[in-house]
Amino acid sequence: MSIEQPITTSVATLTADGVAARNERARAHALQHTVKTDNLIPATVSYQSQGRLLLVGPEDRIRRAASLLPQSVMPTLLVTESVFDAEAADLEAIFEATAALDALTLREPSLTGYLGQFQLTGLNGQGERISLAALCFPQPATVGSEPRFDLVADLGRAPLFALERPPVGYLHLFDDADLAERLAELCALTGIFDKPRYFRLDPEACAFTARGVPGCSRCLDVCPTDALKPINGRIQSDPHLCQGFGSCASACPTGAIGYHQPDANTSGDYLLRLLKHYREAGGEAPQLLIAGENEREWVEAELTRLPANWLPVWVEESASLGVESWFAALAYGASAVRIALGDDAPESVRALVERELASAAVLLAGAGLAADRIALFNPDAEQDKPLSGEPALALLNKPLKGDKRENLFAAFDALWQANNGGCEPLAV
Repeated sequence: MSIEQPITTSVATLTADGVAARNERARAHALQHTVKTDNLIPATVSYQSQGRLLLVGPEDRIRRAASLLPQSVMPTLLVTESVFDAEAADLEAIFEATAALDALTLREPSLTGYLGQFQLTGLNGQGERISLAALCFPQPATVGSEPRFDLVADLGRAPLFALERPPVGYLHLFDDADLAERLAELCALTGIFDKPRYFRLDPEACAFTARGVPGCSRCLDVCPTDALKPINGRIQSDPHLCQGFGSCASACPTGAIGYHQPDANTSGDYLLRLLKHYREAGGEAPQLLIAGENEREWVEAELTRLPANWLPVWVEESASLGVESWFAALAYGASAVRIALGDDAPESVRALVERELASAAVLLAGAGLAADRIALFNPDAEQDKPLSGEPALALLNKPLKGDKRENLFAAFDALWQANNGGCEPLAV
């Protein structure tokens, strides 16, 4: 035994090294030869900003902020709270430096809008609610337009936007740390800017109301930007407020809201081709890692520690691919699917993904698969972790092209048949 054991170990090591090298070549081949087609002609929305800055909050804090701005920026100052720090050593100096700037006062301020289109209203001394921009700026020459602020720096104790992700062009400054740098970044948002129109909305498929009876509100519950609103019995989306987190599309049970950049069918086609190219190049047991651009730096660093059968799938936001895409990936031949969520992901998005994963676990059990086939990405837990169950097979050789429910049911049926799934009803 003392002679044979090293020989056996050596053979196993050589075999493992050979598989790892083959998987490494297969991954490189798949990533290089699988072209994405989602950004060919993206639909966009535009912002236009002239740099009109509103500083709002306690007078000492907004005057300190004003003193740090370049002379080319002439902000509007709105006092909404008492002095923040009456004992500050530089209090007299900042008031002297900004003596040329008048500070206005309104009670009960209310802020709406986004970059280039902010409106703030409040109560004046007579108790009338007025528009601050209309008070400060002349009426625009364009018929039907209103004066507005382009940028807002909010230095109040409580933010005027109580959102997980406030609009572009708005900044709530909790303290004065790095104040000059953060104000400079905000003021740089001057000019014309385009961003993708992330979603498409099909009102006919929406289950929000039916014959005037309230129904589904899942998209409203998970949107971290308040881009979705019920208006006259229908869900309407403001693309300027939307920041593309994807939680509404994942939460929508009917597919009425769909991610548009890219759409689900385009993403599914990419997943199928990526896995196909990996297998054709000799790769084994591919594991998909879905990660948004916000997670790219973290995920790329972790991939260097993981085996070469991990295939990254880069998307705009991790939550943009929902449960139907996860199951499709398994039916296309993935051994496992992982979803990367960074620490800064909105809580509503994280909660939505975790609920979808709980539903996926029930479906996986019904299909005869282990629950760990689909999970959140935890790099420490993945180190040298063996896959459960039999090696994955490509059960579908064509991309699914139905709606959300059709794709989920088709992928589940393929997995259920291949794994002798159960016949008991599933409580999803």
